[in-house]
Amino acid sequence: MVVIDTHLARGASNGGLTFHDRGGPYGRTKGAKRIVAVDATGLPVGALVVPASTHENGTTELMLEHLAEQGVAGRLDLVLVDRGVTAAAARTLGRQHDVELRRVG
Repeated sequence: MVVIDTHLARGASNGGLTFHDRGGPYGRTKGAKRIVAVDATGLPVGALVVPASTHENGTTELMLEHLAEQGVAGRLDLVLVDRGVTAAAARTLGRQHDVELRRVG
């Protein structure tokens, strides 16, 4: 079992005036999003950093691909994600990576 979660770090890489700015046109968020996968004991299995504008569906797909590249995906049966991942995306990603992807929270 693995839990995948993201955390948003808003702002420019150098801080300054844009650190708490919600972003540019249409509310695009500036900054970075950290993706972390931990096992049942809380030990990290994988971590990635992507642009803050990346949707939760995309971050989950990127992490599952990263885990497959690391050789961890073969041992996975259950992946827990939060409600940021849509139900349709959870079903699709689960089928693509041959794991049960369960939305919780």
